[in-house]
Amino acid sequence: MNNLATFANVLAHLDENYKVALGNVDAVGFRKKHTEDLDNITNLVQALFAQEHPDIKDAVITSWGENNITYIDIRVALKPEWCKWSKDDHQVKTQLSIDLENPGSWYMMMVVDCNDGEIEDWGTVEFTSKQVEAEQFPVTAMLNKVREKYDARKAEYDKHIAEGMDPDDA
Repeated sequence: MNNLATFANVLAHLDENYKVALGNVDAVGFRKKHTEDLDNITNLVQALFAQEHPDIKDAVITSWGENNITYIDIRVALKPEWCKWSKDDHQVKTQLSIDLENPGSWYMMMVVDCNDGEIEDWGTVEFTSKQVEAEQFPVTAMLNKVREKYDARKAEYDKHIAEGMDPDDA
């Protein structure tokens, strides 16, 4: 098992009351005791991404976390070398989701993202916890799958441009 899967399993098995308190604010809007812990956990996940491979370390842009009542979502934005050409500022948004309603359950997903939001047709992939556990380098494996879809979509885009068509019709 890899470091990321080990960490996600530990997080998914933490005390339910603690997980519910992560990142929440009370009814008046005051930060609860464990809200800073979510920031620290997010920083740890970003560090796990960065330590997996030098190319990923250079691609990490930022990270953020939120508790949306049913999931704790930890997101890391990546700007791999292969999507730096884009005029739309493409990036890859990665999400580790810990299920609060199903103890011990979690998954990861990646999707190409830009200033206007997620663009799934440029690349998206989801891994179950078992798939993440099975990979020696899960972030790299997921990023490679997204890149396959991304490269195919970019080829289609480039073909439309070469044929004098509107690339948005690709």
